[in-house]
Amino acid sequence: MLRLYFLDRLSIDRIAAVYGVHRATAARWVTRGREALLRGTQALLERQLKVERAEVDSILGLVRSQLELSMSGLFRGPE
Repeated sequence: MLRLYFLDRLSIDRIAAVYGVHRATAARWVTRGREALLRGTQALLERQLKVERAEVDSILGLVRSQLELSMSGLFRGPE
């Protein structure tokens, strides 16, 4: 689901059509996939960095903030 949604840039409606399900079902699938990816990333970082969940959450917050800044720069266009 995440590959279709993020990499292939399919809309929720298109994913629903591909799988022959209601759009709400496809939206739940994407949401669950995102949540599972986040949980897996948090667990991996905890193990690899040997830090507590709160520190991982702080790191991910910083990464998210920087990513949002980078993405906004991409879509802002030339000045």
